Amino acid sequence: EAGAPRDASAASDAATPPKPAAPDAGPTAPDAGTVQDASTSPDTSTGGATTQAGPGEVLVTEVMFDPAGSEPNDEWIEVTCVAPGPRSLRGLTLRDGAGRTHTITDDVVVARGAYVVLARSRASARAQGITDAVIVYEYGAGQASGSGVILANGATGAIAITRGTTELVKVPYGTFSISTTEGQSLELRPGMAPSVAQSAHFCASTGQLGALLATPGRASSCL
Repeated sequence: EAGAPRDASAASDAATPPKPAAPDAGPTAPDAGTVQDASTSPDTSTGGATTQAGPGEVLVTEVMFDPAGSEPNDEWIEVTCVAPGPRSLRGLTLRDGAGRTHTITDDVVVARGAYVVLARSRASARAQGITDAVIVYEYGAGQASGSGVILANGATGAIAITRGTTELVKVPYGTFSISTTEGQSLELRPGMAPSVAQSAHFCASTGQLGALLATPGRASSCL
């Protein structure tokens, strides 16, 4: 990604060659102790247009696949951004374990380190106690219960985020040997990236939100 624009009034020193840029250490997971809000501010380093998220820049940090209420309306996922700056989710596609897809059409921008919820139904997410500030997108609006992206409870359960034919992240949670109860989410452990998702990277949430065992919009409760 290009850096911030240079000040045109600054004179360059022709006698001293520029130092080579430091190597990019790659994305890292946000500090689990720091919670930021979702941001809709433009990334000024790209001339005012926020960069679309690429591989390794967004993580699925929580999956509510077996809600205590209505399925699939009460389902949701949480994502975070680990890119150097805010990233747009517009144009990215959600894909479930059965291959059903939904392409994000809104200007959803996530700040680095923010934890935000993509809900099947915004109204259902609100009813579970998740605040509007955390819910940044509704992916099942107007969909019948048997269509659209569905977070299955069985072995085929999975959620992926893609950009065109490129898979940015996938969580095949149905293959994990983690026991949960209704209304209890799976969470990504701090410091883990699910680019090669496996059971050891996730845990059953112990966070509390009303009747939920989940931490939507907050850092993981995993130790």
